[in-house]
Formats: sequence, C-alpha cells, structure tokens
Amino acid sequence: MKTFDHNQTGGLKLVTERLSELQDAYSIYTGLARMAGDKAILSGCEILGNTVTDGTVMIGGEILEFKGAVKQDTVIVKEDLTSVQFEDGSIKPFQKNRYATFGFSAGAYQWSQFKRVPVLIDIPQVITDLSTALNNKIDAFTNALGFLRKGEVFIGDINGKPVGWSYTGVDYTVQLINNVNGSNTGGDDLYQITFTNPLETNSYKVFTSVNYSGSYIANNDVIFTISNKTTTGFQLSARELSLDIQNLTVDYIIFKN
Repeated sequence: MKTFDHNQTGGLKLVTERLSELQDAYSIYTGLARMAGDKAILSGCEILGNTVTDGTVMIGGEILEFKGAVKQDTVIVKEDLTSVQFEDGSIKPFQKNRYATFGFSAGAYQWSQFKRVPVLIDIPQVITDLSTALNNKIDAFTNALGFLRKGEVFIGDINGKPVGWSYTGVDYTVQLINNVNGSNTGGDDLYQITFTNPLETNSYKVFTSVNYSGSYIANNDVIFTISNKTTTGFQLSARELSLDIQNLTVDYIIFKN
C-alpha cells in the first residue's frame, strides 16, 4: 500500500503527478471491495418505509456512493462532471462524480438483485446457524421416515467357525451362538449382533444386503434371515448352499415399524 509523508521541512512541490499518486493509492480499496461481488451493498442503504437511505454499493467492480431516494424497482449509475478554471484561463472538466441512485434507463439494475454483505466477524456464526438448521431438517426428515440405525457386520465364512467365535466392530459385536456344519451343502450359522448403543424401540424392520471380497462364485450362495429383534440387537441366521469359503460383510439399515 502506498503512503506519503508530506509534512517535512524543505517544502514538497505539489504537482499533478503527486495528485495522481494519491488517486492510485486509494484505488486499492476498490480491489478489496470486489470480494463482496457485484451488486453488493457495502454499507447503508437501509429501507425506511418507502425510502432507502444513503449508502455505498458495488456495481461492475466499482465502489459507488448510493444516494438515497424513494424506493423504485431499478437502480442507475449517474455521472456528474464539474469543470474548473486552469491557470491559462481555460475551463476544463476536472471532477467526475459517479454514483448510484434509483431511476430508469436502458442499462438499469434491478434493486432486488442487490444483496447486503454480512459483517465478516459474523460469518462464522452464520455458518454455524445454517449448519444447525440443516441438521435439524435432516433429523426431521429421518424421523419422518422412521430411520433408527445403519451399519455393517463382518461375518467372514459361514462354514467352519466354532461356536463362540466373535468379532467386535466400530459400534457392534457379533458372536456365533449356534451352527450346523454340513458335509456337502455348507452349513447353517446363527449369529447374535449386539449394538454398542441401544435403539429406542424393538419394533422395527431390518433391511440387509451382502458385500463380499473374492470370487463371486464362492460368495453368491448364501441366504440370510433376521429374528429376535430387541433394542440391543438382533439375531442373524446364515445358510450356505455349498462348501465354498466366503468373506462376507452384511450391510443393514433399520426403520421403525
């Protein structure tokens, strides 16, 4: 940023170049204001009844004074030129004053498109409020659907695990509580799935799907059913139709009845 030290001994000669440098120095604020975007209200422009007060706006990358007036649908940019007498006696345009106000023209801007720039220190709270409102909407939607829980349970292979086998996941524990190992057609397993955090009701439906790794031929011959639903978990019956070795994970989602 440019700064100037005019108050020094010796006397600074004031020439037009110095004035041009001053104008360049404050033009940096236009670049900063562009962060607000186009047709932004930087300050003022308060609505009082059917009038709008003075203020400052951003239009087309230019900071403009807004001259308040009776509220209308469109805003225009006006330009006033002031002429002064130079040393040689000639009269020339010297000061150009561009400002925005209400009015009508071919290139007018809709007042409804102007948006007020929030105070920067308030933005974190605005984001927090929006996040809270969004989460509340999501919660209301999921409650309307009756959603209770979703997750996954690792099973591995159906046939060959001893009763008592268990696995602890992020928010559950699964334990093999009964099985029948078949000689030709695989086996039947019964698993108890226990939630780390209980549900609010035991009246619910469980929808499942199966994921696997490895050969699809080895992993596509299993059947699952659900039973004994409680607030702390449910039982999963697994039937294997062949002696192939699987590596299975059961995905589930629970909704209230």
